[in-house]
Amino acid sequence: MIVKDGATTGKTSFVDFNFPYKKAVVNEHVFVLKTSKSIISKLTFYFLWSERGKANILANFQGSAQGGINRQFITNTIIPLPPLNEQKRIVAKLDQIMPRIAAVKERLDKIPAIVKRFRQSVLTAAVTGKLTEKWRAEHPP
Repeated sequence: MIVKDGATTGKTSFVDFNFPYKKAVVNEHVFVLKTSKSIISKLTFYFLWSERGKANILANFQGSAQGGINRQFITNTIIPLPPLNEQKRIVAKLDQIMPRIAAVKERLDKIPAIVKRFRQSVLTAAVTGKLTEKWRAEHPP
């Protein structure tokens, strides 16, 4: 599925037979893409979810206030398609490493807050004199 308009235009998600509900409704702001049997649909998702895939989708973005994409993006987007066995191998490998990538991204996302707290504590120590307290004790005037 691909969001077709608004602030999240181009955002993609993958829904398969493991979807926890028997029925679902999709509104007019989402494209539902279905692939043929000769294409592993999750490979299509991984490509469209990648930076290159997002760029391909957003290359078709039109409008300003509430812009979006139309069905034309499908014919303008070329997805590299290896043989079926290679598709299966690629998807299996990506399925294996994606949880690790997500965990690393989660840890990386915490770094700005850690750096901010560190800067604040250094600034506080500098302003209160604690930063140079030992040095001043060792080097009296």
